[in-house]
Amino acid sequence: MISLKRQVAEGVFLFSSGSLIVTFLHFLSSVVLIRSLGLFEYGLLVLALSFYAILVSFLSMGIGGVVLSDVSNAVGEKDYPKAKTLLKSYMKFELVMGIILLAVTVVISFPLKGIYNEMISNLLLIIALYLFTSGLQAAVSNVFYSLSRFRIYNALIVIEALSRFSLVLVFIAMLGEGILVAMIIYVAAQIISILVTLPSLLSIRNQLRKYPSSKEPLFRNMIKSHGKWVIFSLPIKRIGGQVHYWITEYFLGVNAVAILGVAMRGTDILKVFLQSFESVLMPITAGIVKSWERTKYLISKSIKYNLWGSVILAVPAIIFAQLLIELVFSGKYLDATPIFTVLLLTMIPFSLVVVLTPLFYALKIQKHLFYADFVVDILIIVLDVTFILFFGLVGIGISMILTIFMSFVIKYKLIKKSMPDFEIKMRNFFIIDDFDKRQFRMLLNKIKTKLHL
Repeated sequence: MISLKRQVAEGVFLFSSGSLIVTFLHFLSSVVLIRSLGLFEYGLLVLALSFYAILVSFLSMGIGGVVLSDVSNAVGEKDYPKAKTLLKSYMKFELVMGIILLAVTVVISFPLKGIYNEMISNLLLIIALYLFTSGLQAAVSNVFYSLSRFRIYNALIVIEALSRFSLVLVFIAMLGEGILVAMIIYVAAQIISILVTLPSLLSIRNQLRKYPSSKEPLFRNMIKSHGKWVIFSLPIKRIGGQVHYWITEYFLGVNAVAILGVAMRGTDILKVFLQSFESVLMPITAGIVKSWERTKYLISKSIKYNLWGSVILAVPAIIFAQLLIELVFSGKYLDATPIFTVLLLTMIPFSLVVVLTPLFYALKIQKHLFYADFVVDILIIVLDVTFILFFGLVGIGISMILTIFMSFVIKYKLIKKSMPDFEIKMRNFFIIDDFDKRQFRMLLNKIKTKLHL
Protein backbone atom coordinates (compact mmCIF):
# COMPACT_ATOMS: atom_id res chain seq x y z
CA MET A 1 0.00 0.00 0.00
CA ILE A 2 2.89 2.33 0.76
CA SER A 3 4.43 1.97 -2.70
CA LEU A 4 1.02 2.49 -4.31
CA LYS A 5 0.35 5.60 -2.21
CA ARG A 6 3.77 6.96 -3.09
CA GLN A 7 3.25 6.20 -6.77
CA VAL A 8 -0.06 8.09 -6.80
CA ALA A 9 1.35 11.01 -4.80
CA GLU A 10 4.42 11.34 -7.01
CA GLY A 11 2.33 10.94 -10.14
CA VAL A 12 -0.16 13.57 -9.05
CA PHE A 13 2.69 15.93 -8.17
CA LEU A 14 4.39 15.41 -11.53
CA PHE A 15 1.18 15.80 -13.48
CA SER A 16 0.04 18.75 -11.39
CA SER A 17 3.34 20.57 -11.72
CA GLY A 18 3.81 19.71 -15.40
CA SER A 19 0.21 20.31 -16.32
CA LEU A 20 0.17 23.53 -14.31
CA ILE A 21 3.15 24.81 -16.28
CA VAL A 22 1.50 23.76 -19.54
CA THR A 23 -1.84 25.29 -18.63
CA PHE A 24 -0.16 28.49 -17.49
CA LEU A 25 1.82 28.76 -20.74
CA HIS A 26 -1.30 28.01 -22.79
CA PHE A 27 -3.11 30.61 -20.75
CA LEU A 28 -0.42 33.18 -21.49
CA SER A 29 -0.59 32.27 -25.17
CA SER A 30 -4.35 32.84 -25.08
CA VAL A 31 -3.91 36.20 -23.36
CA VAL A 32 -1.49 37.33 -26.06
CA LEU A 33 -3.83 36.07 -28.79
CA ILE A 34 -6.88 37.74 -27.23
CA ARG A 35 -5.16 41.10 -26.88
CA SER A 36 -3.57 40.93 -30.32
CA LEU A 37 -6.32 39.43 -32.48
CA GLY A 38 -9.28 41.27 -30.99
CA LEU A 39 -12.67 39.98 -29.95
CA PHE A 40 -14.07 38.75 -33.28
CA GLU A 41 -10.82 37.20 -34.53
CA TYR A 42 -10.28 35.39 -31.23
CA GLY A 43 -13.85 34.08 -31.39
CA LEU A 44 -13.12 32.75 -34.88
CA LEU A 45 -9.93 31.11 -33.59
CA VAL A 46 -11.89 29.46 -30.76
CA LEU A 47 -14.34 28.03 -33.30
CA ALA A 48 -11.47 26.80 -35.52
CA LEU A 49 -9.84 25.03 -32.57
CA SER A 50 -13.22 23.65 -31.56
CA PHE A 51 -13.65 22.21 -35.07
CA TYR A 52 -10.17 20.69 -34.79
CA ALA A 53 -11.01 19.19 -31.37
CA ILE A 54 -14.00 17.38 -32.89
CA LEU A 55 -12.02 16.10 -35.89
CA VAL A 56 -9.07 14.95 -33.78
CA SER A 57 -11.36 12.55 -31.91
CA PHE A 58 -11.61 10.59 -35.16
CA LEU A 59 -7.81 10.46 -35.31
CA SER A 60 -7.28 7.97 -32.50
CA MET A 61 -10.95 7.00 -32.18
CA GLY A 62 -10.40 6.80 -28.43
CA ILE A 63 -8.16 3.77 -28.83
CA GLY A 64 -5.31 5.55 -27.06
CA GLY A 65 -6.97 5.22 -23.68
CA VAL A 66 -7.65 1.53 -24.23
CA VAL A 67 -4.05 0.92 -25.32
CA LEU A 68 -2.83 2.85 -22.29
CA SER A 69 -4.88 0.71 -19.94
CA ASP A 70 -3.91 -2.60 -21.59
CA VAL A 71 -0.22 -1.73 -21.86
CA SER A 72 -0.12 -0.65 -18.21
CA ASN A 73 -1.83 -3.90 -17.27
CA ALA A 74 0.69 -5.87 -19.34
CA VAL A 75 3.62 -4.07 -17.73
CA GLY A 76 2.13 -4.74 -14.30
CA GLU A 77 2.08 -8.46 -15.17
CA LYS A 78 5.63 -8.28 -16.64
CA ASP A 79 4.25 -9.21 -20.06
CA TYR A 80 6.57 -6.93 -22.04
CA PRO A 81 6.08 -8.66 -25.42
CA LYS A 82 2.38 -7.81 -25.21
CA ALA A 83 3.12 -4.22 -24.21
CA LYS A 84 5.59 -3.85 -27.08
CA THR A 85 3.19 -5.29 -29.65
CA LEU A 86 0.30 -3.06 -28.59
CA LEU A 87 2.45 0.08 -28.66
CA LYS A 88 3.83 -0.70 -32.13
CA SER A 89 0.36 -1.41 -33.50
CA TYR A 90 -1.03 1.77 -31.99
CA MET A 91 1.72 3.91 -33.51
CA LYS A 92 1.02 2.45 -36.95
CA PHE A 93 -2.70 3.04 -36.46
CA GLU A 94 -2.14 6.70 -35.54
CA LEU A 95 0.10 7.23 -38.57
CA VAL A 96 -2.45 5.75 -40.99
CA MET A 97 -5.37 7.67 -39.47
CA GLY A 98 -3.33 10.88 -39.56
CA ILE A 99 -2.65 10.47 -43.28
CA ILE A 100 -6.32 9.68 -44.00
CA LEU A 101 -7.63 12.70 -42.07
CA LEU A 102 -4.99 14.93 -43.66
CA ALA A 103 -6.06 13.86 -47.15
CA VAL A 104 -9.80 14.15 -46.47
CA THR A 105 -9.52 17.60 -44.88
CA VAL A 106 -7.34 18.89 -47.72
CA VAL A 107 -9.88 17.70 -50.29
CA ILE A 108 -12.73 19.39 -48.38
CA SER A 109 -10.84 22.68 -48.13
CA PHE A 110 -10.79 23.43 -51.87
CA PRO A 111 -14.57 23.71 -52.45
CA LEU A 112 -14.85 25.96 -49.39
CA LYS A 113 -12.70 28.59 -51.13
CA GLY A 114 -15.58 29.27 -53.51
CA ILE A 115 -18.34 28.96 -50.90
CA TYR A 116 -16.80 31.16 -48.20
CA ASN A 117 -13.42 32.81 -48.77
CA GLU A 118 -9.77 31.94 -49.17
CA MET A 119 -8.97 32.51 -45.49
CA ILE A 120 -11.45 29.84 -44.36
CA SER A 121 -10.06 27.42 -46.95
CA ASN A 122 -6.47 28.07 -45.82
CA LEU A 123 -7.52 27.74 -42.19
CA LEU A 124 -8.88 24.28 -42.95
CA LEU A 125 -5.63 23.31 -44.69
CA ILE A 126 -3.67 24.25 -41.58
CA ILE A 127 -6.11 22.26 -39.43
CA ALA A 128 -5.46 19.27 -41.72
CA LEU A 129 -1.72 19.50 -41.04
CA TYR A 130 -2.43 20.01 -37.33
CA LEU A 131 -4.41 16.76 -37.30
CA PHE A 132 -1.47 14.85 -38.79
CA THR A 133 1.08 16.20 -36.32
CA SER A 134 -1.39 15.54 -33.49
CA GLY A 135 -1.46 11.88 -34.51
CA LEU A 136 2.32 11.68 -34.33
CA GLN A 137 2.40 13.39 -30.95
CA ALA A 138 -0.40 11.18 -29.58
CA ALA A 139 1.52 8.05 -30.54
CA VAL A 140 4.74 9.32 -28.93
CA SER A 141 3.08 10.60 -25.76
CA ASN A 142 1.14 7.36 -25.26
CA VAL A 143 4.41 5.41 -25.14
CA PHE A 144 5.70 7.61 -22.32
CA TYR A 145 2.33 7.71 -20.58
CA SER A 146 1.50 3.98 -20.64
CA LEU A 147 4.98 3.03 -19.38
CA SER A 148 4.59 5.58 -16.53
CA ARG A 149 7.47 7.72 -17.82
CA PHE A 150 5.77 10.76 -16.36
CA ARG A 151 8.86 12.96 -16.45
CA ILE A 152 9.38 12.46 -20.19
CA TYR A 153 5.67 12.88 -20.83
CA ASN A 154 5.77 16.13 -18.87
CA ALA A 155 8.78 17.27 -20.90
CA LEU A 156 6.86 16.62 -24.13
CA ILE A 157 3.84 18.70 -23.19
CA VAL A 158 5.88 21.46 -21.52
CA ILE A 159 8.13 21.86 -24.57
CA GLU A 160 5.08 22.12 -26.82
CA ALA A 161 3.48 24.75 -24.59
CA LEU A 162 6.71 26.74 -24.24
CA SER A 163 7.30 26.64 -28.00
CA ARG A 164 3.74 27.79 -28.69
CA PHE A 165 3.99 30.68 -26.25
CA SER A 166 7.37 31.81 -27.60
CA LEU A 167 6.16 31.72 -31.20
CA VAL A 168 2.91 33.51 -30.33
CA LEU A 169 4.87 36.21 -28.52
CA VAL A 170 7.17 36.78 -31.49
CA PHE A 171 4.86 36.42 -34.47
CA ILE A 172 1.52 37.59 -33.07
CA ALA A 173 2.40 40.13 -30.39
CA MET A 174 5.59 41.59 -31.89
CA LEU A 175 5.15 41.13 -35.65
CA GLY A 176 1.36 41.53 -35.66
CA GLU A 177 0.51 38.44 -37.71
CA GLY A 178 -3.09 37.19 -37.90
CA ILE A 179 -5.19 34.11 -37.29
CA LEU A 180 -3.59 31.94 -40.02
CA VAL A 181 -0.13 32.33 -38.54
CA ALA A 182 -1.62 31.66 -35.11
CA MET A 183 -2.87 28.28 -36.33
CA ILE A 184 0.49 27.48 -37.97
CA ILE A 185 2.13 28.08 -34.58
CA TYR A 186 0.04 25.26 -33.07
CA VAL A 187 1.48 22.88 -35.69
CA ALA A 188 5.06 24.09 -35.29
CA ALA A 189 4.96 23.69 -31.50
CA GLN A 190 3.95 20.03 -31.79
CA ILE A 191 6.74 19.29 -34.28
CA ILE A 192 9.32 20.87 -31.97
CA SER A 193 8.13 18.82 -28.96
CA ILE A 194 8.32 15.56 -30.93
CA LEU A 195 11.85 16.27 -32.17
CA VAL A 196 13.16 17.19 -28.71
CA THR A 197 11.80 14.03 -27.02
CA LEU A 198 12.69 11.74 -29.92
CA PRO A 199 15.93 10.50 -28.24
CA SER A 200 13.89 9.30 -25.22
CA LEU A 201 11.50 7.49 -27.54
CA LEU A 202 14.39 5.78 -29.32
CA SER A 203 15.87 4.79 -25.94
CA ILE A 204 12.59 3.10 -24.95
CA ARG A 205 12.47 1.35 -28.31
CA ASN A 206 15.97 -0.04 -27.70
CA GLN A 207 14.91 -1.28 -24.25
CA LEU A 208 11.88 -3.07 -25.69
CA ARG A 209 13.80 -4.47 -28.66
CA LYS A 210 15.07 -7.41 -26.59
CA TYR A 211 11.52 -8.65 -26.13
CA PRO A 212 9.90 -10.56 -29.00
CA SER A 213 6.70 -9.23 -30.53
CA SER A 214 3.61 -11.29 -29.92
CA LYS A 215 2.36 -13.21 -32.94
CA GLU A 216 -1.24 -12.77 -31.84
CA PRO A 217 -3.28 -9.92 -33.37
CA LEU A 218 -3.47 -8.22 -29.97
CA PHE A 219 -4.47 -4.81 -31.27
CA ARG A 220 -7.33 -6.19 -33.35
CA ASN A 221 -8.47 -8.45 -30.51
CA MET A 222 -8.37 -5.54 -28.09
CA ILE A 223 -10.65 -3.48 -30.33
CA LYS A 224 -13.05 -6.38 -30.80
CA SER A 225 -13.25 -7.27 -27.12
CA HIS A 226 -13.48 -3.96 -25.27
CA GLY A 227 -12.15 -1.22 -27.54
CA LYS A 228 -14.94 -0.98 -30.09
CA TRP A 229 -17.18 1.05 -27.80
CA VAL A 230 -14.50 3.66 -27.23
CA ILE A 231 -14.35 4.25 -30.99
CA PHE A 232 -17.84 5.70 -30.70
CA SER A 233 -17.40 7.11 -27.19
CA LEU A 234 -14.59 9.61 -27.79
CA PRO A 235 -16.24 11.49 -30.70
CA ILE A 236 -19.43 11.64 -28.65
CA LYS A 237 -17.52 13.01 -25.66
CA ARG A 238 -15.60 15.53 -27.76
CA ILE A 239 -18.76 16.79 -29.44
CA GLY A 240 -20.31 17.25 -26.00
CA GLY A 241 -17.30 19.27 -24.89
CA GLN A 242 -17.31 21.54 -27.95
CA VAL A 243 -21.02 21.96 -28.65
CA HIS A 244 -21.20 24.83 -26.11
CA TYR A 245 -19.24 27.06 -28.50
CA TRP A 246 -21.38 26.27 -31.53
CA ILE A 247 -24.68 26.75 -29.69
CA THR A 248 -23.31 30.05 -28.37
CA GLU A 249 -22.31 31.12 -31.88
CA TYR A 250 -25.71 30.20 -33.28
CA PHE A 251 -27.71 32.14 -30.69
CA LEU A 252 -25.32 34.94 -29.63
CA GLY A 253 -22.64 35.29 -32.34
CA VAL A 254 -18.85 35.02 -32.64
CA ASN A 255 -18.13 37.76 -30.08
CA ALA A 256 -20.01 35.77 -27.43
CA VAL A 257 -17.87 32.75 -28.34
CA ALA A 258 -14.78 34.83 -27.58
CA ILE A 259 -16.19 35.80 -24.17
CA LEU A 260 -17.03 32.17 -23.40
CA GLY A 261 -13.54 31.19 -24.55
CA VAL A 262 -11.99 33.69 -22.15
CA ALA A 263 -14.05 32.32 -19.24
CA MET A 264 -13.18 28.72 -20.15
CA ARG A 265 -9.48 29.52 -20.31
CA GLY A 266 -9.73 31.07 -16.86
CA THR A 267 -11.00 27.83 -15.36
CA ASP A 268 -8.52 25.57 -17.20
CA ILE A 269 -5.57 26.66 -15.08
CA LEU A 270 -7.47 25.60 -11.94
CA LYS A 271 -8.96 22.38 -13.29
CA VAL A 272 -5.52 21.05 -14.13
CA PHE A 273 -5.04 20.02 -10.47
CA LEU A 274 -8.30 18.07 -10.52
CA GLN A 275 -7.51 16.49 -13.89
CA SER A 276 -4.20 15.21 -12.53
CA PHE A 277 -5.94 12.47 -10.54
CA GLU A 278 -7.53 11.04 -13.70
CA SER A 279 -4.21 11.18 -15.57
CA VAL A 280 -2.34 9.32 -12.84
CA LEU A 281 -5.08 6.85 -11.94
CA MET A 282 -5.51 5.70 -15.56
CA PRO A 283 -2.33 3.56 -15.70
CA ILE A 284 -2.28 2.73 -11.97
CA THR A 285 -5.85 1.38 -11.68
CA ALA A 286 -5.27 -0.75 -14.77
CA GLY A 287 -2.31 -2.37 -13.01
CA ILE A 288 -4.01 -3.06 -9.64
CA VAL A 289 -7.66 -3.60 -10.60
CA LYS A 290 -7.37 -7.30 -9.78
CA SER A 291 -6.85 -6.20 -6.19
CA TRP A 292 -10.36 -4.77 -5.96
CA GLU A 293 -10.19 -3.68 -2.31
CA ARG A 294 -7.09 -1.59 -2.97
CA THR A 295 -8.70 -0.09 -6.06
CA LYS A 296 -11.86 0.91 -4.16
CA TYR A 297 -9.78 2.48 -1.40
CA LEU A 298 -7.66 4.36 -3.94
CA ILE A 299 -10.70 5.72 -5.80
CA SER A 300 -12.48 6.71 -2.58
CA LYS A 301 -9.50 8.68 -1.28
CA SER A 302 -8.86 10.28 -4.67
CA ILE A 303 -12.45 11.53 -4.90
CA LYS A 304 -12.25 12.88 -1.37
CA TYR A 305 -9.04 14.85 -1.90
CA ASN A 306 -10.12 16.03 -5.34
CA LEU A 307 -13.39 17.36 -3.88
CA TRP A 308 -11.53 19.21 -1.13
CA GLY A 309 -9.13 20.63 -3.68
CA SER A 310 -11.95 21.89 -5.90
CA VAL A 311 -13.48 23.86 -3.04
CA ILE A 312 -10.12 25.32 -1.99
CA LEU A 313 -9.43 26.46 -5.55
CA ALA A 314 -12.92 27.64 -6.51
CA VAL A 315 -13.86 29.82 -3.53
CA PRO A 316 -11.02 32.41 -3.75
CA ALA A 317 -11.34 32.51 -7.55
CA ILE A 318 -15.07 33.27 -7.29
CA ILE A 319 -14.44 36.06 -4.78
CA PHE A 320 -11.89 37.75 -7.05
CA ALA A 321 -13.46 36.78 -10.40
CA GLN A 322 -14.09 40.31 -11.65
CA LEU A 323 -10.66 41.52 -10.60
CA LEU A 324 -8.98 38.59 -12.36
CA ILE A 325 -10.87 39.23 -15.60
CA GLU A 326 -10.07 42.95 -15.56
CA LEU A 327 -6.38 42.56 -14.73
CA VAL A 328 -5.67 39.79 -17.23
CA PHE A 329 -7.94 40.58 -20.16
CA SER A 330 -8.67 44.31 -19.58
CA GLY A 331 -11.97 46.03 -18.92
CA LYS A 332 -13.47 45.21 -22.32
CA TYR A 333 -13.86 41.60 -21.16
CA LEU A 334 -15.76 42.35 -17.95
CA ASP A 335 -18.80 40.80 -19.62
CA ALA A 336 -17.05 37.47 -19.07
CA THR A 337 -17.22 37.82 -15.26
CA PRO A 338 -20.70 36.28 -14.74
CA ILE A 339 -20.04 33.23 -16.93
CA PHE A 340 -16.56 32.85 -15.43
CA THR A 341 -18.03 32.83 -11.92
CA VAL A 342 -20.58 30.17 -12.85
CA LEU A 343 -17.96 28.04 -14.62
CA LEU A 344 -15.85 28.04 -11.45
CA LEU A 345 -18.72 26.24 -9.72
CA THR A 346 -18.43 23.39 -12.25
CA MET A 347 -15.13 22.46 -10.60
CA ILE A 348 -16.96 20.76 -7.72
CA PRO A 349 -18.89 18.14 -9.76
CA PHE A 350 -15.94 17.94 -12.17
CA SER A 351 -13.66 16.88 -9.31
CA LEU A 352 -15.91 13.87 -8.71
CA VAL A 353 -16.46 12.65 -12.25
CA VAL A 354 -12.81 12.73 -13.44
CA VAL A 355 -11.79 10.16 -10.82
CA LEU A 356 -14.38 7.64 -12.01
CA THR A 357 -13.35 7.59 -15.68
CA PRO A 358 -10.20 5.42 -15.25
CA LEU A 359 -12.34 2.67 -13.71
CA PHE A 360 -14.23 2.16 -16.98
CA TYR A 361 -10.95 1.37 -18.73
CA ALA A 362 -9.51 -0.71 -15.89
CA LEU A 363 -12.72 -2.79 -15.62
CA LYS A 364 -12.98 -2.96 -19.43
CA ILE A 365 -16.53 -1.63 -19.44
CA GLN A 366 -16.06 1.06 -22.08
CA LYS A 367 -19.45 0.06 -23.45
CA HIS A 368 -21.04 1.64 -20.37
CA LEU A 369 -18.83 4.72 -20.82
CA PHE A 370 -20.23 5.16 -24.33
CA TYR A 371 -23.80 4.97 -23.00
CA ALA A 372 -23.00 7.53 -20.31
CA ASP A 373 -21.37 10.00 -22.71
CA PHE A 374 -24.19 9.61 -25.24
CA VAL A 375 -26.85 10.41 -22.64
CA VAL A 376 -24.80 13.34 -21.31
CA ASP A 377 -24.43 14.74 -24.84
CA ILE A 378 -28.18 14.79 -25.29
CA LEU A 379 -28.54 16.54 -21.92
CA ILE A 380 -25.91 19.10 -22.91
CA ILE A 381 -27.67 20.06 -26.14
CA VAL A 382 -31.11 20.22 -24.53
CA LEU A 383 -30.00 22.17 -21.45
CA ASP A 384 -27.65 24.48 -23.37
CA VAL A 385 -30.40 25.56 -25.75
CA THR A 386 -32.95 25.87 -22.94
CA PHE A 387 -30.82 27.90 -20.54
CA ILE A 388 -29.19 30.13 -23.16
CA LEU A 389 -32.68 31.21 -24.25
CA PHE A 390 -33.60 32.16 -20.68
CA PHE A 391 -30.29 33.36 -19.20
CA GLY A 392 -28.08 34.21 -22.17
CA LEU A 393 -24.41 33.24 -21.96
CA VAL A 394 -24.65 32.48 -18.22
CA GLY A 395 -27.12 29.75 -19.16
CA ILE A 396 -24.24 27.79 -20.72
CA GLY A 397 -22.52 27.74 -17.32
CA ILE A 398 -25.68 26.63 -15.52
CA SER A 399 -26.13 23.86 -18.08
CA MET A 400 -22.52 22.72 -17.55
CA ILE A 401 -22.99 22.45 -13.77
CA LEU A 402 -26.06 20.26 -14.19
CA THR A 403 -24.65 18.06 -16.95
CA ILE A 404 -21.34 17.43 -15.19
CA PHE A 405 -23.16 16.44 -12.00
CA MET A 406 -25.51 14.17 -13.99
CA SER A 407 -22.47 12.64 -15.68
CA PHE A 408 -21.10 11.70 -12.25
CA VAL A 409 -24.41 10.15 -11.16
CA ILE A 410 -24.79 8.15 -14.38
CA LYS A 411 -21.20 6.88 -14.38
CA TYR A 412 -21.37 5.95 -10.71
CA LYS A 413 -24.56 3.94 -11.31
CA LEU A 414 -23.01 2.14 -14.29
CA ILE A 415 -19.85 1.20 -12.37
CA LYS A 416 -21.96 -0.02 -9.46
CA LYS A 417 -23.97 -2.13 -11.90
CA SER A 418 -20.78 -3.93 -12.93
CA MET A 419 -19.28 -4.01 -9.43
CA PRO A 420 -22.19 -4.07 -6.90
CA ASP A 421 -19.88 -3.71 -3.89
CA PHE A 422 -18.52 -0.39 -5.19
CA GLU A 423 -19.97 2.36 -3.03
CA ILE A 424 -19.28 6.04 -2.51
CA LYS A 425 -20.47 7.45 0.80
CA MET A 426 -20.65 11.22 0.61
CA ARG A 427 -20.48 11.61 4.39
CA ASN A 428 -16.95 10.14 4.36
CA PHE A 429 -15.78 13.13 2.32
CA PHE A 430 -16.48 15.42 5.26
CA ILE A 431 -14.79 13.26 7.89
CA ILE A 432 -11.05 13.48 8.62
CA ASP A 433 -9.83 9.99 9.51
CA ASP A 434 -6.46 8.79 10.80
CA PHE A 435 -5.09 8.33 7.28
CA ASP A 436 -5.96 11.93 6.40
CA LYS A 437 -4.29 13.19 9.58
CA ARG A 438 -1.10 11.30 8.71
CA GLN A 439 -1.09 12.81 5.21
CA PHE A 440 -1.59 16.30 6.59
CA ARG A 441 1.26 15.83 9.08
CA MET A 442 3.55 14.55 6.31
CA LEU A 443 2.62 17.50 4.10
CA LEU A 444 3.18 19.97 6.94
CA ASN A 445 6.56 18.44 7.75
CA LYS A 446 7.63 18.67 4.11
CA ILE A 447 6.58 22.32 3.98
CA LYS A 448 8.50 23.06 7.18
CA THR A 449 11.56 21.29 5.78
CA LYS A 450 11.38 23.25 2.52
CA LEU A 451 11.01 26.54 4.43
CA HIS A 452 13.75 25.52 6.91
CA LEU A 453 11.39 26.16 9.87
